Amino acid sequence: EIFRLLDVPVDFVVGLDMMVEKSTPGFVDIPPGAHLLWVQQPGQNFRSAYWFVTGHRPQYKGHVRIKQWDRYNEVLGEVASRCERRSVLESIVEIYPHLKVYPSSTPTLVQPSGSTILTSSDSESAVAWQSPAWTRSPSPLHLWQALTDSISNEFLARVTSKKEVQDEYPVDSMDDRLEELQSSLGGRRRNVIPNLSSDLNFIFCLQTLKNMKKLPRSQRKSDDLFDLVIERLKDEKEDDLIAEMQFAFLTGTYLTNAACLGQWWDFVLHFALKAYKIAAMRPNLARRLIQTLHAQLLFTELQVASTSSPASSSTAERQPAEHDQKGDGPSGDRILYEARPYAQGKMTLQRGLEQFMTRLEADIKQRTGRLTKEHIEVCEAANDLGEWLFGLGWDVRHKRKMNPAEDDQGDEDSEDEDDLPVVVELDEDGREVGLVRFAD
Repeated sequence: EIFRLLDVPVDFVVGLDMMVEKSTPGFVDIPPGAHLLWVQQPGQNFRSAYWFVTGHRPQYKGHVRIKQWDRYNEVLGEVASRCERRSVLESIVEIYPHLKVYPSSTPTLVQPSGSTILTSSDSESAVAWQSPAWTRSPSPLHLWQALTDSISNEFLARVTSKKEVQDEYPVDSMDDRLEELQSSLGGRRRNVIPNLSSDLNFIFCLQTLKNMKKLPRSQRKSDDLFDLVIERLKDEKEDDLIAEMQFAFLTGTYLTNAACLGQWWDFVLHFALKAYKIAAMRPNLARRLIQTLHAQLLFTELQVASTSSPASSSTAERQPAEHDQKGDGPSGDRILYEARPYAQGKMTLQRGLEQFMTRLEADIKQRTGRLTKEHIEVCEAANDLGEWLFGLGWDVRHKRKMNPAEDDQGDEDSEDEDDLPVVVELDEDGREVGLVRFAD
């Protein structure tokens, strides 16, 4: 398929999946699957984007998608008129040679909003390093598919609250979760640009689950937060759960969307890393959660640039040998980890992974002799993740003594971890270093 862009200023940055260009009239040969296209003005952090799915309708082969830069609202929007749209379609043959071809190799490093664009010249060797077989390919398309394989047109219509839209679903850096908007606005709709902003409607909503937990015991089946998740989501498709994890991760990472980054952490800590509880009953879902998390962490490590990288940074400065020397796990200077308060993202993730591996191993041992092929695949997915993290310096599979009640308290600990004390550096006057100050 083709995605045509109109009136985008020459100094704008345009991205499609794992490729980034300094302005372009569009893209061609976009393969089947879910895709994210975004634009960013120079010197600004805001990004306007669209999710879309290609190949879901046979009649859409060769389909031309068209979006136009709206100078007044400063967002990517619809074509101004049907006449202009028809004119663009008639001229597609002339513009075709100038469209960027969807790449089969050499992806671009994903930059946080406002960062300098960096291009990887050694992507193939980087992806092959310490990675499972399903990512070893010279094409970034395989990794992108692992990051988006559950995102469908129907899912995008629901999560963006744009069920009337059929082709492209708008998102931007300022979109928020629907429940939080309703809470803060007292049920009123926020003042947004029609059809160009989205109120994100996630099935998995941590606050709703916490409210369920406060109900009288007679009105709920369990005190365990994970059990409440399963109860609430029992009628939902497994694909939609994985899709929410994928959508929140990529929208949060590419657009630096705080709501999506927060949603990803909520989902991972309170559901994905509790998947050992369903490994026996729903092994396919447990395996997919593990593999999706693995793909996201690997993508963050190898394809997302450091938030502190200078303009001259390159892939060579992020070679595996550097990690081997540090032995401190994944690089903490990524937008995903910095989204957690007090820079506790890595610590929280490591603790959750250790607990996950310990409990999964204990459950599998109890099922010796009753393991199916699906159970073995869960173990293999967990081992792949553990081996990759071990190469970064994290031994999340090591055996450690665990208090029997530790898992039961895990959810409460995670809920309160943002309030943990933190060590700060003080200046000579006893004030915290790094705070924004007005005149003394």
